[in-house]
Amino acid sequence: MVLLSSDIFTLIHCATTLPYPPSSPNHPKMVCLAGKGDFMSNINIPPTAEEIAAAKAAGKISATMTTNKGVISIELDGAEAPLHVANFVKLAKSGFYNGVVFHRVVENFVIQTGDPQGTGMGGPGYQINFEKNALQHCDGALGMARSQDPNSAGSQFYICLGPQHFLDANYVVFGKATAGLDVVKKIAQGDVVESVVIN
Repeated sequence: MVLLSSDIFTLIHCATTLPYPPSSPNHPKMVCLAGKGDFMSNINIPPTAEEIAAAKAAGKISATMTTNKGVISIELDGAEAPLHVANFVKLAKSGFYNGVVFHRVVENFVIQTGDPQGTGMGGPGYQINFEKNALQHCDGALGMARSQDPNSAGSQFYICLGPQHFLDANYVVFGKATAGLDVVKKIAQGDVVESVVIN
């Protein structure tokens, strides 16, 4: 792990990423750099106990992600991952995801977005804890990216391009794409999330 620190840079959030797939020559290399403090004056805070309880009680929650390539329909599973769903819902409702880019696209693996910096090093200014559940990394699964620390997720998330079961139990799945998988497969690095609406 390489950490860069100075008076200018503040260690708030390490590079949030997934390991490369086993077939990649880079697997299992992970890079974690301290980033310039993003959203340092941001008032965003983690989900409250009430918001987490509401996500759990709601169970399945639908969301619509509009990208420059088309629309992706999402089903969030609040019963299995209430913390992560509450976090995603809170950020989406605040407009946090509007205009962020897909900064990482790995063919036959994942597309990743949710970083306001667009570098893979940004986040909402806080982190949430790992949340063990039974959801699997199937085709279209929605999961939360993080650094090597299991309790370092924030706002970055990924959608699986095909089954990625080697990630099961190591990364938190909190939903899935129920429609628009053709759009998911068209996404290229630099494409934009125009909006995420909780239905």
